[in-house]
Amino acid sequence: MGLKFARGQPFKTIVQIQVAIALLLFAEGCSLGLRKSADEADAGDAGTSEATGCAQGARVCFGEPSSNFVSWGLTSISVREPLLRGALPTVFVSSNGTSKVFQLEPASTSLETVDFFKAAVAPWQTASIDFDLDGIEDLAVASPGKQSHLGEVSFWNRVSERWSLAGSLTIGLGTYSVGTRNSATAEAVFAIAASYDAQSLVPLIAHKGAVPTAGTSISLDLKPTALAFGKVTGQENRLYVIGDGSNHGKLVEFEVQDRSVTKISKSPEFGHSLNDLRVGDLNNDSMLDAIAIDDSAASSLYSLISDANHNWTVAYQLPLPAYSHAGVLDDFDRDGLLDVAVISGSTNTIRMCFGDGHGAFGKCLELLHGLEQATNIASVDLNSDNWKDLAVVSFEGKMAVLHAHAVE
Repeated sequence: MGLKFARGQPFKTIVQIQVAIALLLFAEGCSLGLRKSADEADAGDAGTSEATGCAQGARVCFGEPSSNFVSWGLTSISVREPLLRGALPTVFVSSNGTSKVFQLEPASTSLETVDFFKAAVAPWQTASIDFDLDGIEDLAVASPGKQSHLGEVSFWNRVSERWSLAGSLTIGLGTYSVGTRNSATAEAVFAIAASYDAQSLVPLIAHKGAVPTAGTSISLDLKPTALAFGKVTGQENRLYVIGDGSNHGKLVEFEVQDRSVTKISKSPEFGHSLNDLRVGDLNNDSMLDAIAIDDSAASSLYSLISDANHNWTVAYQLPLPAYSHAGVLDDFDRDGLLDVAVISGSTNTIRMCFGDGHGAFGKCLELLHGLEQATNIASVDLNSDNWKDLAVVSFEGKMAVLHAHAVE
C-alpha cells in the first residue's frame, strides 16, 4: 500500500536519489547469495521499446500511458472485478489529501470518475465486499487518523444510487490497511484491519443486515505495513502480514476460522523497511507464496516460498529502483506464471519482471507511466480483451493507464 509514503520516505533530495541509484547499479552487478533464475541471466538482453513497451522475447506489450487528473493526494487503488463475463470492472481510488473516495469506470483509453463520497477521516485504502450480506457490494475504508482522531474503518453502502455511511469502528492510530476475504459469512470474520502505531490486528465480524463489529484485538511483535488474505480456493482462510520488527522485517501467517484468528507460522527475518505485500502461487505447487517490497535507498523485492508445512524460505531477492514501495502480481504475459510490476518514489516508470515459475523474476523491462510521486499500482482488464492492463495513481492527483496487448 505504500505506507512509508505517508511518512515522506519516497521524497528524498537529489543527492540521496543519486546515491541510491549508484547503490542500485552496484547491487545489480553483484551476486546476492540467493538463487537466481535462468531468465535473469539474460535480463540485460531484454531490450525495451519506448514506443510500444515491448521486450525482446516477451509475449506482451504495453501502449503509451494515458493520464487524467482525479484528485490531489491519491494514496491507493483497488479493483472490483465484474461478476458477469464481458462486463467491465469498477475501480476505487482513495484521496488522503481531500478525504474522498472516488469510483471510476473504464472509458475509452482511461478511467472516468462516476461517483465519489467524502469520509469523516482522511482515507488511505478502500476495499470492496458485501459486509451486510444483502447481495450488493459495499466498501470498507481504512483511515490512519491522527493524534486528535484515532484511525478507523468506515463502512459504506449504496442507497438510492449514492454512497451512504453505514457506520465506523475505531481501530487505532495508523490504520493504513484493511484486508478482506473473498466473501463475507454471517457472524464470522470477513476482514482484518491493521494499526501500525498500536502494533495490532483487529478482526471485523459480519452481521446480516447490520454494520460489522470488532473482534478481540491481536497484538503483534512488529509494526504492520501491509496484509492480504489468500484468494485461492481452499486457502481463503489464510491471512498474511508483513511489517518491521526491531532490526529486520518478517512475514507472519495466520489462519482465520469463524471468529478466531490464529498465528500458524512466520518467515525468517529479511529486509529493513518492508512496505507492500502480494500473495500468489509463485512456483505452481498449489501453495500460496508471497512477495514483499522493501522501501529504502537500496530497495529490493523478496520472494517468499511456503511449503505444505507452512515453512517459509526467502528464496530470491530482486534489486529495485530506490524507494520502490508498491507492486502487483499477475500473469501479464499469459504463460501461466505470475509476473510482477513495481513502482518507486525515485522514477516515473514501472519495472515489470517476468516470473520463472520457481519464485524468481527475470526479463525485466521499464514502462513509462509519467507521473510524479506515484503511490500505488493495480492490474485490471479494462477492455475485456483478457490482457491485464496497468493503472497507477500518484499523490499529485493523477492516474495513468497503460493498456496491454499481444506482441504483433
